[in-house]
Amino acid sequence: DVQPGSMCQPCSSSSTDPGSPKALPSYCCWPGVYCCSEDISSFVEQNHSSGCWADTPAAVHSLAMRGWNLTGSFSKPVMDSWALLSQHGLHSLDLSSNAITGSIPRSIGRLKRMRSLNLNLNRLTGPLPEEMSELATLEHFYASFNSLSTPPGSTQPLAGRFCKYSTTRLYSLILRANSFTGTVNMSHCEGLGLLDVQDNRFYGHLPIGITNQGLISLRATNNMFNTSIPEALWRLPQLATLEMANNALTGTLSPFMGTVNNLVNLRLGNNSLRGTIPGNVTTNSQMLLLELYDNPLLQGTLPDVSKMVGIRTLDLHNTSLSGSIPEALGTLPYLERVDISMTQMRCCANQSQADALAAHGIHRLLPTFLRFNN
Repeated sequence: DVQPGSMCQPCSSSSTDPGSPKALPSYCCWPGVYCCSEDISSFVEQNHSSGCWADTPAAVHSLAMRGWNLTGSFSKPVMDSWALLSQHGLHSLDLSSNAITGSIPRSIGRLKRMRSLNLNLNRLTGPLPEEMSELATLEHFYASFNSLSTPPGSTQPLAGRFCKYSTTRLYSLILRANSFTGTVNMSHCEGLGLLDVQDNRFYGHLPIGITNQGLISLRATNNMFNTSIPEALWRLPQLATLEMANNALTGTLSPFMGTVNNLVNLRLGNNSLRGTIPGNVTTNSQMLLLELYDNPLLQGTLPDVSKMVGIRTLDLHNTSLSGSIPEALGTLPYLERVDISMTQMRCCANQSQADALAAHGIHRLLPTFLRFNN
């Protein structure tokens, strides 16, 4: 049983009861250690957001050791200690921005109550152990900027690691800048809101499906995905960010692109997309960024942009777009950057039209090499 230790003011209870603050155990005063309050009246519910339980009023619920210059690997004594703490309520562990080496041990599966595990910016290697699937309450997992890899003989490094016991629990999966290769499918994690697999070597189909109805952000830039963008993706009502630049995507842009009302960031540059830009894409007044550069097979004209009043960046360079540069570009109040170099777009048919554009301020946005036809 937890017994109160020495009294120290920073971690005394904030009880509303009259009298002096109640003492918490001395370990609750250690740097990076966060305990449940001894005043348990607010923590009687099993699923309270604090992760505290009525029978463990002074339990450690979080360890925050970000940027502590930690070195070495996950030893058995350390994992045993964390497993013990997990039994009594430890649900958040932040080890980011350290120099931890070695692999993630199979004993990670003993942290049964873990909700948030942050391993970003370390020097971890090897595959994700299958025991990750035992973290039944895991909501957020971060392991970006390591050297995690695919198991030998496998082409599915994430298969069976997540959402084994609950398809709706996991919300954030952030695995940017590792050494994963192979295919990835997270469509079974129906509660997923944020998925980041940028800067790996994933290929094949995109990692999400129509079942990911709560998905807000998919970041998968700098991989080798070599498929068309499924129409199911444009039917995800919460989607706000789609970043798939620097892949090998093929096919045409779906007319359903313009039906995602919450879409604000769309990065599809440097792929092999073809066809035309659907007209309804440029009717989204909330869009901040539209990048379709380095898709030489994109052709046709730029649709009317007058309703894109929130746009800040429009990058269409190195495409086969043609036609006149729309006058409405000069009226967009927040536009900061536009790149239409290496396209077949032209400014105007004659000098009078050029003067009309300049009156709207478009002269500040035009590439200097454009020439007016007299």
